[in-house]
Amino acid sequence: MKINMAKRNGFTLAEALITLGLIGVVAALTIVTLAAVKPDKNAIKLRKAYYSLEKAVNDMINDDSLYPDYVTGDAILDLTNGTAVTKNYPQGFANSSTVGISGANGTNKFCYVLSQELNIKGVASCTGDPNDVETPITLVFTTTDGVEWRFPCNSVFLADVNYPVPFSVDVNGQSNGPNCGNYISKYQRSTGGTYIQGVNCPAGSTRDLFYGTIRFDGKIDLDGNAQAILQTQTKNTK
Repeated sequence: MKINMAKRNGFTLAEALITLGLIGVVAALTIVTLAAVKPDKNAIKLRKAYYSLEKAVNDMINDDSLYPDYVTGDAILDLTNGTAVTKNYPQGFANSSTVGISGANGTNKFCYVLSQELNIKGVASCTGDPNDVETPITLVFTTTDGVEWRFPCNSVFLADVNYPVPFSVDVNGQSNGPNCGNYISKYQRSTGGTYIQGVNCPAGSTRDLFYGTIRFDGKIDLDGNAQAILQTQTKNTK
C-alpha cells in the first residue's frame, strides 16, 4: 500500500516567528553599531575650518601684491669689510603696508585680507590697536558655515618665529553650544603672552572651541586636542 505524502510549501508559524525574531536581533545590533560610529559634527566642522584657513593663509603669503617675499631693510654694518650695506629680509605677514582692500593696513591688514579669502557673513570687525597692551581675543567675523573666528585686537605680526599671533574658533557658533573646550581669551604682543581658558564639556557632548597660532611666515599650529581630532578624521577618511 502506497501512502502519498503531500509536498510541504512555505514555513510553519513557529519557523516564521523564529526568523522574524532573528531579523529583529540583527537589526538592533546594526543600529547600535551605526550609532557608535556616528560622525562627530564638530570634528567635521573643525577639519573644514582648518583646511579653509590653511588654504587662505597659503594664498595670502604667496601673493606678492599683498605680502612681498622680501622687503628692503635698513643699512647695517657688514663685518667682512666694515662698510654699511642694505640687507633684504623676509617679512611675510609682518608687512603692514597698505594694499587695495578697504581697511587693510597696519594692525588691521591681516584680519581684513583674511576675511576676503574666507567666505564670511557681512563685514569683518577688525578693530586694531597699535599699542602693545594686553588685549582680548574678540569676534572678528563669522563664515557662512557658522564658524566664529576670534583674533586679538592688536594682531600685528612680528618677523620672529617666537611671536605668533593666536586665534580661537567656535566651530558651530556661540549660540548653538555647548561652548566647551580650550580657547585663548587674551594676548600681549611683546611678550607673546597668551591666556588659555578651558571649559569642560557636558556628558554626551563634544568640544566646539579650539585655538591655534599663526606665524609671520604662514605656519599654523593648532592646540593638541584639535591636532588629535584632525589626525583621527584623516585616518577615518582613508
